[in-house]
Amino acid sequence: MTTMWPVGTIMQIQTSSDDEEIMRCLEILKRSTSLGLMHEGVDVNDTRKFLRTWYAWGNSAFGEMMLELSRRKPHILFD
Repeated sequence: MTTMWPVGTIMQIQTSSDDEEIMRCLEILKRSTSLGLMHEGVDVNDTRKFLRTWYAWGNSAFGEMMLELSRRKPHILFD
């Protein structure tokens, strides 16, 4: 299984100033879940295969990232 790590993608968003990179990462996160929750790891070839249905750290990091992004780059989320 080739794995994508959502928390790593969240950290990439939080450390980027490039709007296009942020939007690409948000799309990756959106496509990485079939349940609407962040997983620990997701198979890049089949998002139905993932590690941990419930991953509190990933979900918390996602929420914090969205709040931070709404302050730092609101146009990305609200335009």
